[in-house]
Amino acid sequence: MKVSIIDTPKEINISDQKITKKELYDAINKASTHIDTIIKLYKEKEDNYIVIFSWQDRNKWKIDFPIQQHRIHKQRYISHKQCLQLSQEIFAGRNSLDDLIGFLDVPVRHFTLDEMLDFKKEDEMMLNGQDPDQYSKKQPKELSKPETAPVAQQTPAAAPTTEPAIKKTTPKPVVKKATKPTSTPKKPTSPSTTDDDIFFSL
Repeated sequence: MKVSIIDTPKEINISDQKITKKELYDAINKASTHIDTIIKLYKEKEDNYIVIFSWQDRNKWKIDFPIQQHRIHKQRYISHKQCLQLSQEIFAGRNSLDDLIGFLDVPVRHFTLDEMLDFKKEDEMMLNGQDPDQYSKKQPKELSKPETAPVAQQTPAAAPTTEPAIKKTTPKPVVKKATKPTSTPKKPTSPSTTDDDIFFSL
């Protein structure tokens, strides 16, 4: 069995190299957690590969097992532990994944695994009497909400009418109290006492 390994973080780029079952296990187990980490297993020609193990995310590998090369491939996302186990079975001679649950037949020329998973969800919703387009119908309503924004902007326009009313009331007592102490010396005593009373009351 031969292997092709691309592991960018570890600067590994191996092609057309013979590998043992144990070496394949170690290659997957010690592979970098990077989206460009790809391990391809084949017998003679790399284009006619048996399986591709590609790291996707934490504890998530993608399996690509061609049935008809470049036409129909069985694919699935599996865990790291499942990836190790499946690699050993394929190396030992497993030539079919039909007995394994969760693998989808993906027409790789037209669709991806993610798209096929979305199709599967839609089919399951329809079988359960749910409308797959229900979620997409809610989105236009949410998009129409910004149209009501101009109405909400009219409320700040009413605010200036209240603000001047506050400004007119507050400056008047301040101005009058500031002018009266200049005319009579007896009146300044009253604001000072009131200010002290207010301070201590606080």
